[in-house]
Amino acid sequence: MKKKLNYLNLIINNIIVQIISTTLFALGTGIITFLVSRKFMFTNLELCLLILVVVIIVIVVSCFLFRRMNRKRPDYDSVDCNFHMIREERVHKWVGENDYIHIRRYKLRSLKNGLTEYVDKFQWTGKDYTLKKGKGDYSIVKDSTPMNVFTIYRFIFKTPLDKGETIELEARWDAKGPAEPFFSTDIQEPTDELIMKVELYPESGIRQVCCRVDRNIGAIGHPIETKIIDLNSEGKAEWIKENPKILHHYEINWKIE
Repeated sequence: MKKKLNYLNLIINNIIVQIISTTLFALGTGIITFLVSRKFMFTNLELCLLILVVVIIVIVVSCFLFRRMNRKRPDYDSVDCNFHMIREERVHKWVGENDYIHIRRYKLRSLKNGLTEYVDKFQWTGKDYTLKKGKGDYSIVKDSTPMNVFTIYRFIFKTPLDKGETIELEARWDAKGPAEPFFSTDIQEPTDELIMKVELYPESGIRQVCCRVDRNIGAIGHPIETKIIDLNSEGKAEWIKENPKILHHYEINWKIE
């Protein structure tokens, strides 16, 4: 339903743009015709009306251009974050027909005193998987109750963090497919660097992946950025984004033929 509403809004916006463009073109043509017909000689009333029309056109065009230039800057409420993400790395490996490895690495700086956990979510479209932690003084706990289509997992720290303290975390999923051909992340806190790596086994026959950015959480709507990346001879590719936008969706996907 939400996708349909976004698509309908896009159609309505395009119609409005066409109406405004056609109206402005007609007004401009009419003004030029009027100027030529009067040989640029007007009464005071005609001059005032002409100036008024020109001012209205300038205001409308300015508002239109402002909205077009800022359409990629959604107005979000301020976000209260516990952490600053120094680096987030997501690695997705399709290592066999129904075998996958998904790895997430985080380097975080605490923005508050006494933080005891970092929380993230995971959605797997395949079959079973196992979750393991990386090295470090923390544990991983998976919530028993899902949040919509997501499983919530928590990194529990051995000792609470002080404000300004950094910590590195890692989670690894060994999973079974078949699974949907994509992986993604939603930027939930200020982030300095996002690294997304993909590795597709050569026998898959896939040679390219598509990287996309959406201004909505969950990749709803028309992407504001897309990029095609060729896989190397080992089926690997890397996409790095400096200062990814908060509350935006970043995704790598591919087509299975």
